[in-house]
Amino acid sequence: MSPQNPDGPSGKSPGSGKPRPARAGWRSHSTQPQRREPGTASRGWWKARQSEPGKNVGFRIKLAVSTVLLGGLIALYVIFVLRFPTKVPLIALHVTDYATELLPPNSWTAEDCESFVSQLNDRGGPKRGQGNVAVVNREWLGKSPTAALEELRELLRDAKPGGPDKNVILVYISAHGVVNDKNEPCLLLARSNPLNSETWLRLPDLFNELHQNKSVKTLLVLDCNRIDSNWSCGLLYNNFADALEELVRKTEEPHLVVLNSTS
Repeated sequence: MSPQNPDGPSGKSPGSGKPRPARAGWRSHSTQPQRREPGTASRGWWKARQSEPGKNVGFRIKLAVSTVLLGGLIALYVIFVLRFPTKVPLIALHVTDYATELLPPNSWTAEDCESFVSQLNDRGGPKRGQGNVAVVNREWLGKSPTAALEELRELLRDAKPGGPDKNVILVYISAHGVVNDKNEPCLLLARSNPLNSETWLRLPDLFNELHQNKSVKTLLVLDCNRIDSNWSCGLLYNNFADALEELVRKTEEPHLVVLNSTS
């Protein structure tokens, strides 16, 4: 009996008697890819993650530590920015020349102000010489006490308090100081009449202007004791320093400190 062709119509394997599976043609696919049920892959990933509990806990610990460190760095930066000392503004006003011949010129005022600022900037410490004051140095040109106070008011409005707590302002004034008939210390402006006290700037009015803002601490430096006597103006003895001391004692203002130069 002749053997059957395995590719024949019977499709049986020789010697086995069992039908062979149909062969796939080159024009079509004989089998379809097995379809996965929805969620099979995700369930497999979740089971794989559950099989490694140690790695999951370690990741959460690292994430928590990184979050705490980042928050700490941000907090330190904010504290550094808020608490970093800024330069203290120094408003320097001086009256050099007077319109009347009865008063001598107020000499060396610019040089004295520069020397005062240099001493502040050259104080010891790691920031020596870098400067810790922002200076506004100008001639006090107020023609009247009201105009002079208005000029000072504008400078104080533009000044930004500095220091560690950002609440300090320095004011330096150089002018001739005298005392009126009420024993009040006063400053002679460029257009003041030494024979008319109404043209003088009363220091009580200056004090009131300086402590308008209760949240700012002001250091007032006065260099106003350059006239001991002036007979042309009827000034036999200038007790400006004594009257200023009495005024400071009566002024109950803790945010205003007065430093008077009497040399």
